[in-house]
Amino acid sequence: MVRSLAVALVLAPLAASAQPSISFSGFGGEKRASEDYDNEGLRAYGVEGTLGASESRFRLLLAWERSWHAVDGGFLSSTEVAGGFRIQPKDSEIPVTPFLDVGIANVRLKNAARAGAVVVTDSDSALGVMAGAGIRYGFGAATVGAFVRYTSAHADFGTNQNVDIGGFHAGLTLGFVWPPRASVLDSRGDAPSEDGF
Repeated sequence: MVRSLAVALVLAPLAASAQPSISFSGFGGEKRASEDYDNEGLRAYGVEGTLGASESRFRLLLAWERSWHAVDGGFLSSTEVAGGFRIQPKDSEIPVTPFLDVGIANVRLKNAARAGAVVVTDSDSALGVMAGAGIRYGFGAATVGAFVRYTSAHADFGTNQNVDIGGFHAGLTLGFVWPPRASVLDSRGDAPSEDGF
């Protein structure tokens, strides 16, 4: 029931709007994971997209992230798929847009370690929560930004029981939003600033 109401909160304005809004970004950064299995940080990259009505403060959010680093002749990798909602102010003449993200994430962790001539692998996955915040700067249809995000999902990993295989994430984004903010302001009758943003 709660999930249905949340989805309706996003889709109802979208259905009534003649101007849906989409965004897509690639990002790179780092995942700082639980010290139960990692204390060096994992290099991370991924993509994310949002969909909603340009007049709404709510967007549907979908994100995918891959992170890894080399460990003792093997590697440690993490894959996360998250879905939820992005909450942001309506478009304005100011080109900076802050946002909050909330949702759920499926986290999969894999470790491959070399024992002599044999590579031993261990992996597990779990469903957990995701929360984050960030800021985006728009120029035309292009955007740059930064974010921090936290995921928490518990699983049995190796000899450790009930380990949090999520972690803290931080990175920079590069992408686009459509329609551009200036078009949204124009459709509302608000004049964009002189620099065209």
